[in-house]
Amino acid sequence: MSLEHVEYFLNVLKNDDVAYPSTWDGSITDSTISPFSDRLMMFQIASITAVGVMDFGIAIGARLEKTWLFSMQK
Repeated sequence: MSLEHVEYFLNVLKNDDVAYPSTWDGSITDSTISPFSDRLMMFQIASITAVGVMDFGIAIGARLEKTWLFSMQK
């Protein structure tokens, strides 16, 4: 189903002569040699994970603050 959506929207953009983005798997090759080092990939994954954990921490902190403020008003 999602492939149908992608194809539909790409066709709409093509028909209107609008630049369209390439798909994430558009440059997959048969190469067995990694273009990036393992250390770089681990750094990227760790960074993305850290940002995700930070977002959860901010959300929890904001939620606890609102709960605390509401309880103090009573």
